[in-house]
Amino acid sequence: MKVSQTKTGWSLDVTIGGKRIRESFDTKRELEDFVTELRDQARRRRYRLAVELPAIELRNLVAERERDLNAKNANHKQGQRVLKAFLGTLPDGILLDEVKTAHIRDFVKRRQREGLKTTSVNRELSHISGMLKAAAEIFAGLEEWRPPRIPWQPVPKRGRERIITADERRDLLETLRFPGLRVDGVRNRPENIESRRDVADILELGLHSGMRGGEIRKIEWRQVDFEAGEVHLPKTKNGEPRDVPLNRRTLEILRRRYELRKTRWVFPNRAGTGPRAEISRVVRSVAKGLGLEYGREIEDGFTPHSTRHTATTEMLRAGVDMKTVQDVVGHSDQVMTLRYAHSTRASRKEAVERLLKGSSSTKS
Repeated sequence: MKVSQTKTGWSLDVTIGGKRIRESFDTKRELEDFVTELRDQARRRRYRLAVELPAIELRNLVAERERDLNAKNANHKQGQRVLKAFLGTLPDGILLDEVKTAHIRDFVKRRQREGLKTTSVNRELSHISGMLKAAAEIFAGLEEWRPPRIPWQPVPKRGRERIITADERRDLLETLRFPGLRVDGVRNRPENIESRRDVADILELGLHSGMRGGEIRKIEWRQVDFEAGEVHLPKTKNGEPRDVPLNRRTLEILRRRYELRKTRWVFPNRAGTGPRAEISRVVRSVAKGLGLEYGREIEDGFTPHSTRHTATTEMLRAGVDMKTVQDVVGHSDQVMTLRYAHSTRASRKEAVERLLKGSSSTKS
Protein backbone atom coordinates (compact mmCIF):
# COMPACT_ATOMS: atom_id res chain seq x y z
CA MET A 1 0.00 0.00 0.00
CA LYS A 2 1.44 3.34 -1.08
CA VAL A 3 0.09 6.54 0.46
CA SER A 4 1.31 9.89 -0.86
CA GLN A 5 0.57 13.50 -0.14
CA THR A 6 -0.03 15.54 -3.28
CA LYS A 7 -0.43 19.24 -3.98
CA THR A 8 -4.23 18.91 -3.85
CA GLY A 9 -4.63 16.25 -1.14
CA TRP A 10 -3.72 12.58 -0.71
CA SER A 11 -3.44 9.54 -2.99
CA LEU A 12 -3.63 5.79 -2.41
CA ASP A 13 -2.17 3.05 -4.59
CA VAL A 14 -2.78 -0.54 -3.43
CA THR A 15 -3.27 -3.97 -5.00
CA ILE A 16 -5.76 -6.35 -3.35
CA GLY A 17 -6.48 -9.80 -4.76
CA GLY A 18 -4.75 -8.95 -8.01
CA LYS A 19 -6.86 -5.81 -8.44
CA ARG A 20 -5.12 -2.47 -8.38
CA ILE A 21 -6.93 0.35 -6.60
CA ARG A 22 -5.90 3.95 -7.14
CA GLU A 23 -7.86 6.72 -5.46
CA SER A 24 -7.32 10.39 -4.65
CA PHE A 25 -8.70 12.25 -1.62
CA ASP A 26 -9.05 15.88 -0.62
CA THR A 27 -8.31 15.25 3.07
CA LYS A 28 -6.37 12.76 5.14
CA ARG A 29 -9.56 11.89 7.03
CA GLU A 30 -11.21 10.70 3.80
CA LEU A 31 -8.16 8.59 3.03
CA GLU A 32 -8.19 7.00 6.48
CA ASP A 33 -11.94 6.22 6.24
CA PHE A 34 -11.40 4.55 2.87
CA VAL A 35 -8.48 2.45 4.16
CA THR A 36 -10.57 1.40 7.16
CA GLU A 37 -13.35 0.24 4.84
CA LEU A 38 -10.87 -1.71 2.69
CA ARG A 39 -9.52 -3.48 5.77
CA ASP A 40 -13.04 -4.25 7.04
CA GLN A 41 -13.96 -5.76 3.69
CA ALA A 42 -10.76 -7.83 3.60
CA ARG A 43 -11.40 -9.08 7.16
CA ARG A 44 -14.96 -10.12 6.32
CA ARG A 45 -13.78 -12.00 3.23
CA ARG A 46 -10.96 -13.71 5.13
CA TYR A 47 -13.19 -14.98 7.90
CA ARG A 48 -16.25 -15.38 5.66
CA LEU A 49 -18.10 -12.80 7.65
CA ALA A 50 -19.92 -11.28 4.68
CA VAL A 51 -23.29 -10.02 5.86
CA GLU A 52 -26.43 -10.35 3.76
CA LEU A 53 -27.78 -6.80 3.58
CA PRO A 54 -31.53 -6.19 3.42
CA ALA A 55 -32.86 -5.26 -0.01
CA ILE A 56 -33.69 -1.60 0.58
CA GLU A 57 -34.45 0.56 -2.42
CA LEU A 58 -32.83 3.98 -2.36
CA ARG A 59 -36.18 5.64 -2.99
CA ASN A 60 -37.40 4.27 0.36
CA LEU A 61 -34.43 5.86 2.12
CA VAL A 62 -35.11 9.15 0.31
CA ALA A 63 -38.73 9.08 1.47
CA GLU A 64 -37.74 8.37 5.07
CA ARG A 65 -35.10 11.08 5.01
CA GLU A 66 -37.61 13.60 3.66
CA ARG A 67 -39.95 12.84 6.53
CA ASP A 68 -37.07 13.22 8.98
CA LEU A 69 -36.09 16.61 7.50
CA ASN A 70 -39.69 17.77 7.67
CA ALA A 71 -39.88 16.82 11.34
CA LYS A 72 -36.66 18.68 12.14
CA ASN A 73 -37.46 21.57 9.78
CA ALA A 74 -33.75 21.58 8.91
CA ASN A 75 -33.36 23.03 5.39
CA HIS A 76 -36.09 20.55 4.46
CA LYS A 77 -37.07 22.14 1.14
CA GLN A 78 -33.52 22.32 -0.19
CA GLY A 79 -32.70 18.86 1.14
CA GLN A 80 -35.78 17.30 -0.43
CA ARG A 81 -35.04 18.93 -3.76
CA VAL A 82 -31.44 17.67 -3.77
CA LEU A 83 -32.35 14.11 -2.77
CA LYS A 84 -35.08 13.88 -5.41
CA ALA A 85 -32.72 15.26 -8.05
CA PHE A 86 -30.05 12.70 -7.08
CA LEU A 87 -32.58 9.84 -7.14
CA GLY A 88 -33.72 10.97 -10.59
CA THR A 89 -30.23 10.38 -12.02
CA LEU A 90 -30.14 6.72 -10.91
CA PRO A 91 -31.75 3.59 -12.40
CA ASP A 92 -35.29 2.85 -11.22
CA GLY A 93 -35.40 0.50 -8.25
CA ILE A 94 -31.69 0.78 -7.44
CA LEU A 95 -30.86 -0.76 -4.07
CA LEU A 96 -29.07 1.16 -1.37
CA ASP A 97 -25.98 -1.07 -1.43
CA GLU A 98 -25.79 -0.68 -5.23
CA VAL A 99 -25.14 3.06 -4.96
CA LYS A 100 -21.47 3.74 -5.63
CA THR A 101 -19.18 6.75 -5.55
CA ALA A 102 -19.29 6.73 -9.37
CA HIS A 103 -23.04 7.45 -9.25
CA ILE A 104 -22.49 10.42 -6.97
CA ARG A 105 -19.61 11.65 -9.14
CA ASP A 106 -21.89 11.52 -12.21
CA PHE A 107 -24.44 13.61 -10.32
CA VAL A 108 -21.74 16.16 -9.49
CA LYS A 109 -20.66 16.41 -13.14
CA ARG A 110 -24.24 16.95 -14.20
CA ARG A 111 -24.75 19.74 -11.67
CA GLN A 112 -21.49 21.37 -12.74
CA ARG A 113 -22.60 21.28 -16.38
CA GLU A 114 -25.78 23.01 -15.27
CA GLY A 115 -23.64 25.86 -13.94
CA LEU A 116 -23.61 25.10 -10.21
CA LYS A 117 -20.66 26.61 -8.34
CA THR A 118 -18.26 24.47 -6.30
CA THR A 119 -19.56 25.61 -2.91
CA SER A 120 -23.15 24.89 -4.00
CA VAL A 121 -22.16 21.44 -5.28
CA ASN A 122 -20.57 20.62 -1.90
CA ARG A 123 -23.69 21.88 -0.16
CA GLU A 124 -25.78 19.42 -2.18
CA LEU A 125 -23.29 16.65 -1.48
CA SER A 126 -23.73 17.31 2.24
CA HIS A 127 -27.45 16.47 1.88
CA ILE A 128 -26.63 13.23 0.07
CA SER A 129 -23.96 12.34 2.61
CA GLY A 130 -26.31 13.03 5.51
CA MET A 131 -28.97 10.79 4.01
CA LEU A 132 -26.59 7.88 3.41
CA LYS A 133 -25.08 8.14 6.89
CA ALA A 134 -28.56 8.13 8.42
CA ALA A 135 -29.51 4.85 6.67
CA ALA A 136 -28.28 2.62 9.51
CA GLU A 137 -30.40 4.58 11.99
CA ILE A 138 -33.51 4.31 9.83
CA PHE A 139 -33.32 0.67 8.69
CA ALA A 140 -32.33 -2.41 10.66
CA GLY A 141 -29.63 -4.72 9.31
CA LEU A 142 -27.35 -1.99 7.97
CA GLU A 143 -24.91 -1.93 10.88
CA GLU A 144 -22.15 -3.45 8.69
CA TRP A 145 -22.95 -1.34 5.64
CA ARG A 146 -20.59 1.50 4.76
CA PRO A 147 -21.82 4.41 2.61
CA PRO A 148 -19.91 5.10 -0.60
CA ARG A 149 -17.21 7.74 -0.48
CA ILE A 150 -18.47 11.27 -1.17
CA PRO A 151 -16.47 13.03 -3.94
CA TRP A 152 -16.22 16.41 -2.24
CA GLN A 153 -15.07 19.10 -4.66
CA PRO A 154 -11.92 21.04 -3.69
CA VAL A 155 -12.50 24.75 -3.15
CA PRO A 156 -9.58 26.89 -4.37
CA LYS A 157 -7.84 28.40 -1.36
CA ARG A 158 -7.15 31.74 -2.92
CA GLY A 159 -7.35 35.08 -1.19
CA ARG A 160 -11.00 35.66 -2.03
CA GLU A 161 -11.81 37.39 1.25
CA ARG A 162 -11.29 41.11 1.42
CA ILE A 163 -12.35 44.11 3.42
CA ILE A 164 -15.60 45.93 2.75
CA THR A 165 -14.85 49.55 1.86
CA ALA A 166 -16.44 52.50 3.63
CA ASP A 167 -18.54 53.34 0.55
CA GLU A 168 -19.73 49.75 0.23
CA ARG A 169 -20.66 49.65 3.92
CA ARG A 170 -22.61 52.90 3.67
CA ASP A 171 -24.53 51.81 0.56
CA LEU A 172 -25.25 48.33 1.92
CA LEU A 173 -26.49 49.43 5.32
CA GLU A 174 -28.58 52.33 3.99
CA THR A 175 -30.27 50.16 1.36
CA LEU A 176 -30.93 47.37 3.84
CA ARG A 177 -32.45 49.69 6.44
CA PHE A 178 -34.37 51.95 4.03
CA PRO A 179 -35.35 49.74 1.08
CA GLY A 180 -38.00 52.07 -0.39
CA LEU A 181 -39.97 50.82 -3.38
CA ARG A 182 -39.11 47.70 -5.37
CA VAL A 183 -38.05 47.93 -9.01
CA ASP A 184 -41.65 47.31 -10.08
CA GLY A 185 -42.83 50.25 -7.99
CA VAL A 186 -44.53 48.07 -5.35
CA ARG A 187 -43.78 48.58 -1.68
CA ASN A 188 -41.79 45.90 0.12
CA ARG A 189 -43.77 43.74 2.51
CA PRO A 190 -43.34 44.61 6.21
CA GLU A 191 -41.82 41.18 7.01
CA ASN A 192 -39.23 41.65 4.26
CA ILE A 193 -38.34 45.12 5.55
CA GLU A 194 -37.91 43.71 9.06
CA SER A 195 -35.72 40.89 7.72
CA ARG A 196 -33.47 43.30 5.83
CA ARG A 197 -33.05 45.51 8.88
CA ASP A 198 -32.07 42.43 10.91
CA VAL A 199 -29.41 41.69 8.29
CA ALA A 200 -28.15 45.29 8.51
CA ASP A 201 -27.77 44.93 12.29
CA ILE A 202 -25.91 41.61 11.89
CA LEU A 203 -23.50 43.09 9.35
CA GLU A 204 -22.85 46.15 11.49
CA LEU A 205 -22.22 44.03 14.59
CA GLY A 206 -19.66 42.06 12.58
CA LEU A 207 -17.99 45.24 11.37
CA HIS A 208 -17.74 46.64 14.91
CA SER A 209 -16.81 43.48 16.82
CA GLY A 210 -15.08 41.02 14.46
CA MET A 211 -17.50 38.26 15.48
CA ARG A 212 -18.30 35.53 12.97
CA GLY A 213 -21.70 35.69 11.33
CA GLY A 214 -22.77 32.40 12.90
CA GLU A 215 -21.74 33.65 16.34
CA ILE A 216 -23.83 36.79 15.95
CA ARG A 217 -26.92 35.02 14.61
CA LYS A 218 -26.96 32.57 17.54
CA ILE A 219 -26.54 35.09 20.39
CA GLU A 220 -29.10 34.77 23.17
CA TRP A 221 -30.00 37.69 25.46
CA ARG A 222 -28.56 35.89 28.48
CA GLN A 223 -25.12 36.17 26.80
CA VAL A 224 -25.30 39.97 26.58
CA ASP A 225 -23.92 41.91 29.55
CA PHE A 226 -24.90 45.56 29.03
CA GLU A 227 -23.24 46.70 32.24
CA ALA A 228 -19.86 45.18 31.34
CA GLY A 229 -20.33 46.02 27.66
CA GLU A 230 -19.59 42.45 26.51
CA VAL A 231 -21.10 39.46 24.74
CA HIS A 232 -20.14 36.07 26.15
CA LEU A 233 -19.64 33.34 23.55
CA PRO A 234 -19.61 30.00 25.44
CA LYS A 235 -18.26 28.03 22.50
CA THR A 236 -16.39 29.32 19.47
CA LYS A 237 -14.80 27.80 16.38
CA ASN A 238 -11.54 27.03 18.18
CA GLY A 239 -13.46 25.38 21.04
CA GLU A 240 -12.69 28.12 23.58
CA PRO A 241 -15.19 30.54 25.19
CA ARG A 242 -14.69 34.23 24.48
CA ASP A 243 -15.91 37.54 25.85
CA VAL A 244 -16.32 40.05 23.02
CA PRO A 245 -16.10 43.76 23.99
CA LEU A 246 -18.81 46.02 22.58
CA ASN A 247 -18.31 49.62 21.45
CA ARG A 248 -20.90 52.39 21.59
CA ARG A 249 -22.47 51.51 18.25
CA THR A 250 -22.90 47.80 18.99
CA LEU A 251 -24.39 48.60 22.40
CA GLU A 252 -26.80 51.03 20.74
CA ILE A 253 -27.96 48.33 18.31
CA LEU A 254 -28.38 45.71 21.02
CA ARG A 255 -30.24 48.05 23.38
CA ARG A 256 -32.65 48.98 20.60
CA ARG A 257 -33.29 45.33 19.85
CA TYR A 258 -33.62 44.48 23.55
CA GLU A 259 -36.52 46.92 23.92
CA LEU A 260 -38.37 45.08 21.13
CA ARG A 261 -37.35 41.54 22.11
CA LYS A 262 -39.90 38.72 21.67
CA THR A 263 -37.78 35.60 22.13
CA ARG A 264 -34.57 34.59 23.89
CA TRP A 265 -32.57 35.10 20.68
CA VAL A 266 -31.23 38.47 19.64
CA PHE A 267 -31.86 37.53 16.00
CA PRO A 268 -34.72 34.99 15.98
CA ASN A 269 -36.11 33.31 12.88
CA ARG A 270 -39.51 34.41 11.60
CA ALA A 271 -41.34 31.82 13.69
CA GLY A 272 -39.36 32.71 16.82
CA THR A 273 -38.43 29.05 17.36
CA GLY A 274 -34.69 29.43 16.88
CA PRO A 275 -31.90 31.74 15.70
CA ARG A 276 -31.98 33.34 12.29
CA ALA A 277 -30.61 31.37 9.34
CA GLU A 278 -27.85 32.45 6.95
CA ILE A 279 -28.07 36.02 5.60
CA SER A 280 -26.17 35.56 2.33
CA ARG A 281 -29.26 35.48 0.13
CA VAL A 282 -30.45 38.87 1.40
CA VAL A 283 -27.01 40.47 1.12
CA ARG A 284 -26.49 39.03 -2.37
CA SER A 285 -29.74 40.54 -3.63
CA VAL A 286 -28.97 44.01 -2.25
CA ALA A 287 -25.34 43.93 -3.42
CA LYS A 288 -26.46 42.96 -6.93
CA GLY A 289 -28.89 45.86 -7.01
CA LEU A 290 -26.08 48.22 -5.97
CA GLY A 291 -23.67 46.81 -8.56
CA LEU A 292 -21.24 45.55 -5.91
CA GLU A 293 -18.98 42.53 -6.41
CA TYR A 294 -20.39 39.83 -4.14
CA GLY A 295 -19.75 36.09 -3.73
CA ARG A 296 -16.99 33.64 -2.87
CA GLU A 297 -16.62 32.53 -6.50
CA ILE A 298 -16.35 36.07 -7.87
CA GLU A 299 -12.89 37.58 -8.10
CA ASP A 300 -12.59 40.39 -5.55
CA GLY A 301 -16.09 39.61 -4.28
CA PHE A 302 -16.97 40.04 -0.62
CA THR A 303 -19.25 37.97 1.64
CA PRO A 304 -20.78 38.53 5.11
CA HIS A 305 -17.63 36.90 6.55
CA SER A 306 -15.67 39.83 5.09
CA THR A 307 -16.95 41.93 7.99
CA ARG A 308 -14.55 39.92 10.18
CA HIS A 309 -11.65 40.64 7.83
CA THR A 310 -12.63 44.31 7.81
CA ALA A 311 -12.74 44.59 11.60
CA THR A 312 -9.36 42.84 11.98
CA THR A 313 -7.71 45.02 9.35
CA GLU A 314 -9.05 48.28 10.76
CA MET A 315 -7.98 47.48 14.32
CA LEU A 316 -4.44 46.72 13.16
CA ARG A 317 -4.34 49.84 11.00
CA ALA A 318 -5.48 51.89 13.99
CA GLY A 319 -2.38 50.74 15.86
CA VAL A 320 -3.97 48.12 18.14
CA ASP A 321 -1.32 45.57 19.11
CA MET A 322 -1.46 42.11 17.55
CA LYS A 323 -2.19 40.20 20.80
CA THR A 324 -5.18 42.39 21.61
CA VAL A 325 -6.64 41.99 18.12
CA GLN A 326 -6.07 38.24 18.36
CA ASP A 327 -8.00 38.10 21.65
CA VAL A 328 -10.85 40.29 20.40
CA VAL A 329 -11.56 38.22 17.29
CA GLY A 330 -10.71 34.88 18.92
CA HIS A 331 -7.93 33.63 16.68
CA SER A 332 -5.89 30.70 17.97
CA ASP A 333 -2.60 32.35 16.97
CA GLN A 334 -1.22 35.58 15.57
CA VAL A 335 -0.48 34.02 12.18
CA MET A 336 -4.22 33.61 11.64
CA THR A 337 -4.79 37.22 12.64
CA LEU A 338 -2.27 38.35 10.02
CA ARG A 339 -4.10 36.29 7.37
CA TYR A 340 -7.19 38.36 8.13
CA ALA A 341 -5.36 41.66 7.70
CA HIS A 342 -5.56 43.27 4.25
CA SER A 343 -3.97 46.31 2.71
CA THR A 344 -5.99 48.86 0.76
CA ARG A 345 -5.08 51.45 -1.85
CA ALA A 346 -5.30 54.13 0.85
CA SER A 347 -3.14 52.19 3.32
CA ARG A 348 -0.50 51.50 0.66
CA LYS A 349 -0.46 55.19 -0.29
CA GLU A 350 -0.15 56.13 3.38
CA ALA A 351 2.75 53.67 3.78
CA VAL A 352 4.89 55.32 1.10
CA GLU A 353 3.94 58.82 2.28
CA ARG A 354 5.30 57.90 5.72
CA LEU A 355 8.69 57.33 4.10
CA LEU A 356 8.91 61.11 3.75
CA LYS A 357 8.78 61.56 7.51
CA GLY A 358 12.23 61.78 9.00
CA SER A 359 13.92 62.14 5.62
CA SER A 360 15.68 65.44 4.97
CA SER A 361 14.40 67.42 2.03
CA THR A 362 17.00 68.89 -0.33
CA LYS A 363 16.64 71.76 -2.74
CA SER A 364 17.74 71.10 -6.26
